[in-house]
Amino acid sequence: MNITVVSEDDLALLKNSLRIDSDSDDKLLANLVVSARKNIIGRIGNKIATFYDDNHEEFSLATILLASNYYNNRSAISDSEKYTVPLAFDDLIMSLKASYLLALSEVNDYGQEN
Repeated sequence: MNITVVSEDDLALLKNSLRIDSDSDDKLLANLVVSARKNIIGRIGNKIATFYDDNHEEFSLATILLASNYYNNRSAISDSEKYTVPLAFDDLIMSLKASYLLALSEVNDYGQEN
């Protein structure tokens, strides 16, 4: 998976979750998807090349939740309340991290299964 390429399907899924009909924010949304993917991979790990393809549904949902949060709370400065990511995002991260650690334990230093 190339994390910097946002497919039309991924963009449409995010726009649907945000209830956005226009194309005016497409570049911003694509950038938010890439940022969310990088954040998630940074939290979980990047040593298994196929991990995020093998766990696409959970990874995609976590990406949508985080990118949606970025979009809805994108003001640079705030004197008001602090926004946190949805609880479902943390649950998905924990699930993905557990799956990643299990997969990592089954792979040797050369990326081959033990």
